[in-house]
Amino acid sequence: MNGIFFLGLLNAEHKRRLEFLKEKKREAGEDVEDEEDVAEKKEESPLGTNRCYEGEPSMSHHRNDEHVMVSLIPGAPDLPTPLRPIIRLSGMATVTTLKRYLAYSMWSNTSRYRELDLFCNDELMGRDFSMRFIHLTRCRNKLKDEPLKLVYRYHIDF
Repeated sequence: MNGIFFLGLLNAEHKRRLEFLKEKKREAGEDVEDEEDVAEKKEESPLGTNRCYEGEPSMSHHRNDEHVMVSLIPGAPDLPTPLRPIIRLSGMATVTTLKRYLAYSMWSNTSRYRELDLFCNDELMGRDFSMRFIHLTRCRNKLKDEPLKLVYRYHIDF
């Protein structure tokens, strides 16, 4: 209830503090940024706004994330090769994303992604593993420029 009566008071106090700090910086000879510039920077930083994409940040599709190079190697001779066996994608991409890409590029049907499994160092990769997680945990001694080698095979039920 008290917040209703003092709503304008809090904003006024905040503005007075900012003005006081600006005045102290000016007296010390430091450059003072405008409030609009500071507010703009505050808006960009928590969102991780992507400067190359002007639209809605949630639609940037992780363009500014750390990227990972992935080399897709068939684990069986009867498996077709994907359209692009070496791809660069966001570190946030998951194993399921790669399996869908493989199914689409090999069979033009993304629903067949369940027929494939991905392996790194002969270890089955979980469906929710991100490329960054795989790179950090399975290939920590490799260079960042070296592609992550993932072998794809037909799914085997145990």
